[in-house]
Amino acid sequence: MPLNLEAISAELDQLDTYLEAGKLKPASRLHRSLRDRTEGQLDSERQTRLRQLGARVAELRDWQNFVAAPKREQLLEAITTLAEREDLSDEQRDRQHQQLIQQWRSLGDAAASRESSQSFRSASDSIKQQLQDYREARKQAREHNLAMREALCEQLESLNGHAMGDADPDALRQIRDRAREEWRRHTPVPAGPGRQLSHRFGEALTALQGLIDQRAGEIAAAKQALVDAAEALADEDAPARARAEQAKALQTRWRELGRAPKGEEQRLWSAFRAACDRIFAARDQDREARDTREQVRLEQWQALIERLDSWEPTTLEDAAQLDDALKEADALGALPRGKRGDGMRRRWNGILKRREQRLDELHAQQLRQEWQQWRDLLEQHAVADASARQGNIEDVELPESSAFDDASRQANAARNQMRRAEPVSANAANERLAELRVHLAILFEAPLGAEDESRRLTVQVARINQQLGERLERDEELDEVLDALLANGPLDWEAWQAELPRFDALFNH
Repeated sequence: MPLNLEAISAELDQLDTYLEAGKLKPASRLHRSLRDRTEGQLDSERQTRLRQLGARVAELRDWQNFVAAPKREQLLEAITTLAEREDLSDEQRDRQHQQLIQQWRSLGDAAASRESSQSFRSASDSIKQQLQDYREARKQAREHNLAMREALCEQLESLNGHAMGDADPDALRQIRDRAREEWRRHTPVPAGPGRQLSHRFGEALTALQGLIDQRAGEIAAAKQALVDAAEALADEDAPARARAEQAKALQTRWRELGRAPKGEEQRLWSAFRAACDRIFAARDQDREARDTREQVRLEQWQALIERLDSWEPTTLEDAAQLDDALKEADALGALPRGKRGDGMRRRWNGILKRREQRLDELHAQQLRQEWQQWRDLLEQHAVADASARQGNIEDVELPESSAFDDASRQANAARNQMRRAEPVSANAANERLAELRVHLAILFEAPLGAEDESRRLTVQVARINQQLGERLERDEELDEVLDALLANGPLDWEAWQAELPRFDALFNH
């Protein structure tokens, strides 16, 4: 497929912008993407520019590591010292601890190493242990204050929820002032919920002040407003059920208000009842029409259930038929409550579960078949690695199979190239092999032994860092792990033979 040179130029401009802003991560990702997609296809001008920008990416990475290294050492020394100091109060220790953690995190991956991160984490854990009682006491105090403030808000909102036209304004002012005193007394509180409660408390006080200023109108005037609302509701084109629910709310309000003057009460009640009768008559008519539509929909549901029950997937491509059935079910809407609807729902859910289990079985079969192809290829590389250590260097050809894509081809070439490089210790590659096996175990939700707990943490951190920009689908992540497994080498033959049964067990998990 020919390149879109205008789009490539725009991406080069974006890469330049990232570099000018000192944004290393997006610049590195964009540079790798451009390099991989345009290899050998750019004109000389754009190729030269891409090469220059790549040099700037490397320069920015070196610079950030150079700047971050002394800062990271200072932070490590500071948190180690903080963990050993005995002349600080718990509050001072906690505040300085949080500041050091924020500064450490702000460095990102620059000049990071496993040893420094582990040392920093150990010192941080020691400080957390020292502050355990302090933090627990502070947490309980803030939760208590939050609960008291929330109760105060609920009391004010309950008070505001009732029209108090005959209430004494001085009594309301005393309630307002006591509420403010109680609010100031119960502090501090957790920041997030505290801000929400502050907004809620302000609204409640505003409503209470409105009650103080208003002094509550006459009951007859309030009921006349309800009559007007009911008549307007009766003339609306809104759904009949919704209007009936609103009419019920108006009736509840009517009963809460009490009686208007004797002659006025009869007139208001007659008008209010007539408006409500119109609303409920429309609701009854709408209910009959809805029942008819529900019956038709039940029959459509029944036909869909019967069709899905008579179908059995035989290949993974049949998943499209299940998706079509789910879309049809969404279009029909939820099954109504009732004896028939509940029975159909249980049957539908059971059929769906069995069909999904069958598709899962087909997917597992395909995965095991593809793993056999990967296993054979990885075994050839392991044999070639062992031969290379005896001086016999050979390349392994990638088989022609749909299980391998362009990324696999690059990984295979990288593995062959590693074998031709200067001989190095295989310890790192052996450890990487174990990490990739742990990564697969996490993907497959398989159990891990205690010896793999440190690797689990390493893999989980790497997954989080990789997926900050875009979360990968499970199959995409599996492809990346397999490509990484292919590119990892050269391996010790004993390490490969020790891990291979565990890989086999994962793919049969």
